[in-house]
Amino acid sequence: MDETTHVPSRAERLGSRYGALTVGVVAVAFIVASVAQIVVPLFELGAPPKGPPESCAAPVRALATGLDQATATAAAGRTESAARAAFDASLAITWAASADVERTCAATADGALAFASLMRLRRGQESLLRRRGSELAPLRDGLARRLGER
Repeated sequence: MDETTHVPSRAERLGSRYGALTVGVVAVAFIVASVAQIVVPLFELGAPPKGPPESCAAPVRALATGLDQATATAAAGRTESAARAAFDASLAITWAASADVERTCAATADGALAFASLMRLRRGQESLLRRRGSELAPLRDGLARRLGER
């Protein structure tokens, strides 16, 4: 048997190079598109969201204001239970219509997201209230003892 080595012609070499180049370009384009789909929403680089309709946004703002007022009212509570009671009493007034606001906001995706953000804020403030009360109670008691109130 006569073994002959195949020497690729210039056309075969160019075809091989262009084929590899084409595969590389397609792979890079795919990677860039994939990274863009992840990075843009992650860092909120796209256009800002339109936001919910005003029929949802205004009541959500009012509920957020009521939440801030309830938190400020609760800050005066000397114990965790007193702070929680003040918080709940203040919220009972402003949040009475929260179920109606939730239904109104659920009509659009942006509205549902806005109401969900409001609920996360409420849970965060409730958690902060509990944590603040338990962390500050010993300090309040110490001050009361120094002032001769206990």
